[in-house]
Amino acid sequence: MENDMNSCLFIGDPNLGDVGSHVVRSCFPGAEIAIWAYGDPAGKERLRRMIRSRHWPLTFSFYSDFVLQKEDLACMDLPLNIHPALPEIPGLGYDIVPISQGHSHYGATLHWMDTKLDSGEIFDIAEYPLPAQCDRMTLRKMNQAAAIAMLRLWIPRLAACPDMESRVTMLRKAGRVDREWSNACITRKQLQAMLLPGYPAVHDMEPSVQGAAAEKM
Repeated sequence: MENDMNSCLFIGDPNLGDVGSHVVRSCFPGAEIAIWAYGDPAGKERLRRMIRSRHWPLTFSFYSDFVLQKEDLACMDLPLNIHPALPEIPGLGYDIVPISQGHSHYGATLHWMDTKLDSGEIFDIAEYPLPAQCDRMTLRKMNQAAAIAMLRLWIPRLAACPDMESRVTMLRKAGRVDREWSNACITRKQLQAMLLPGYPAVHDMEPSVQGAAAEKM
């Protein structure tokens, strides 16, 4: 078995799974890749069984709707997530809320995963000005690009660390103590109500990027 520090689990979705898995495997060649599509209960159970089948020194959840339970997190030393929005938008709505509520910025957030969705310790934030008259699909693509850039920045840094303690120390040195998660989580029903006339339903949009080569759960 390879050195535990070279072991990594990547959890993605069909939108950015290919891009994310290539980034991860550039530094962790033996990484386990799990791609789960929202609305696939059988795939969800297979993924949960796989997670609980072993111990994971490093886990990256990336642009994924898969919600980890307490028993899943117990199998992980360092469970990280790249959320495709700023801490002001936990959960759903990254490509709708900033436009609907007139936000000035968009971005991505790297954080420690906890049992409560988007609540763990924040390590890094990529923040960019939101262009005027930005439409939903443009914002969706910009947020995806921000998340990919965040992954490309941190995967090599984490791979270069000799042990878990140094990984956590490095992350905390970059920590954003000036920002906290908002408590304003939005339900799918509330999100749908925010859509402007003529916009497609939340789950009817074509993905910006299709993933085909990564393993599917």
